[in-house]
Amino acid sequence: MEPYPGYTAEAQAHAARQQALREASADPLPGPLAAAFAPTHPTIAGLTVRPVVHADFVILKKLNSPILATLTGRKAKPGAAAPRQSALTDDSTYDLIYQFTRPCQDVEREVDKLGPKDFRAKARLAIGYTLGPVEVLLLAKAIEAEFTRAFSTLIGYAAKTPSDGSFTAPPPTPTASAGGSTTSAVSP
Repeated sequence: MEPYPGYTAEAQAHAARQQALREASADPLPGPLAAAFAPTHPTIAGLTVRPVVHADFVILKKLNSPILATLTGRKAKPGAAAPRQSALTDDSTYDLIYQFTRPCQDVEREVDKLGPKDFRAKARLAIGYTLGPVEVLLLAKAIEAEFTRAFSTLIGYAAKTPSDGSFTAPPPTPTASAGGSTTSAVSP
């Protein structure tokens, strides 16, 4: 016997909701967060592409890599043409593949020891003379995906431009705690 009409249906719905909540709580990285924080790193031709770390930009600067110009939208050198999407050369692609398929510390040590010219020669020997064109293309795409993933967690705080061309309304006027004066919350 039910305490009131519909009790059994409510109890079953409540139990189903509690089970769904337990299942959701058991997965610490659901949906898009799983891709943002626990990505899989592809292995192509026996080489595993690692994630982008901040020190990679130090190495790219040491190598004067054209990818920096592509990423920042700046010219690589004064007087040079504006960077294009395809600003990378075969040698700079070999550099990237070599860099992002080895530990960052090891790569920086090699760049410092060999210098940019000899490092490029080593990367060409390891990548350009050993991998096929499809493998180089797939590794380059995997590195591009790592750069995209590295910057995909950035949060834009700018207001979105309305599609109808009107202006965005300004934010509401701040108030002080407990409804006090709006000027007392503002520092001079």
